[in-house]
Amino acid sequence: MRSALLIYNPTAGRYPAGRFIRDAEICLQEAGWQTQLEVVVHVDDLRLLAKRAIRENHDAVFVIGGDGSVGTVGATLAGSETALGVLPAGTANVWGKELGLQGMDWIHPYAMRDAATRLANPEYHRVDIGEINNRRFLLWGSVGLDAVTVGRVEPRTRWEKIFPIPYYAMAVLMAAIGWKGIQLDIDISERQLSGRFVLAIAANIPSYGGGLIDLSPTARINDGLLDFWFFEGDNIQDVLKNIFRLLLGWHVNSSDVIHVQSASAVFESNKHLPVLLDGESVILDPPLVYRTHRKALKVLLPSGVTSKMLSSKETIQMEQG
Repeated sequence: MRSALLIYNPTAGRYPAGRFIRDAEICLQEAGWQTQLEVVVHVDDLRLLAKRAIRENHDAVFVIGGDGSVGTVGATLAGSETALGVLPAGTANVWGKELGLQGMDWIHPYAMRDAATRLANPEYHRVDIGEINNRRFLLWGSVGLDAVTVGRVEPRTRWEKIFPIPYYAMAVLMAAIGWKGIQLDIDISERQLSGRFVLAIAANIPSYGGGLIDLSPTARINDGLLDFWFFEGDNIQDVLKNIFRLLLGWHVNSSDVIHVQSASAVFESNKHLPVLLDGESVILDPPLVYRTHRKALKVLLPSGVTSKMLSSKETIQMEQG
């Protein structure tokens, strides 16, 4: 019998998901999973519980939460044989959306049960994990205004998540007032870049900005590469210009935006850097050393789903759980 640890973060998302968990557990149990539920009290519990799942040789960890919780658990599971599953219950649920899973909301109250049904007999794939200065990430590792904004607004109360788009848009504009960008000297793929940047993103998946932005159409999570995007600027006008480029998709073909695919990079700066790792804002000391761990994480995907995140250049082998 397959075993799974279910980790529930009750602070995640716009809606309380606790009363829907039992239905999801039943779906998994009927498919032959032995499940155990743990509730997170502090963010550090995510890492501790993921490590426990590895020690106890669980086949999978199902994260009931948002992208921050998913990224934290995925980064911890990397390098092990315990797979990452997700029952989306966060605000944006970008990882779940990339897998074709509906996030839970008032319109879709049974989305968690549906996700459990679709992942009860999954396909197993191995995907890449990014790293900055020994801090791992699954989705994005970015430097600049997004990290500053998240650092100011998180943690949010549940009512502040009810209208996340206007709330976050206002927070970005407030953070952009007086924003002078960050001076970076970058060594990437045998290229040297230097300048002031509003934002520098290392993306492991195509989507960004709560799933509203198709940042990296060519990003594949199992190709051993990160998609680096560099947006230059040093004032609020540059911020607004780059936001419009991102929202309209113009950044992809813009001569003012730099895009490099690489397995590694080094960012130098003369001050501490605000960094966003899968929704967690931290301050790191330069230099920032990026690297990629190719196919380090085992993940569960709904059977028969072809995600745009997966490389079309490689045959993805299905593994037995």
